[in-house]
Amino acid sequence: MNEELLQISNRIRELREILEISAQEVAEKVGVSCETYLQYEEGKLDIPVSILYEIAAQLGTDLTV
Repeated sequence: MNEELLQISNRIRELREILEISAQEVAEKVGVSCETYLQYEEGKLDIPVSILYEIAAQLGTDLTV
């Protein structure tokens, strides 16, 4: 598993949990299924840059964070 992808996935999940936003809610707002979104968070799927930007926006953070 790609270490960078795993770090990004973990950061996304941690921030979402801190903000108390459900995976379903983020998935709906970025236009993917909840199953796909959870695979992003688990590091099982590469996250397209366009989706990564949308996730960052939904979590109220900059992509570089």
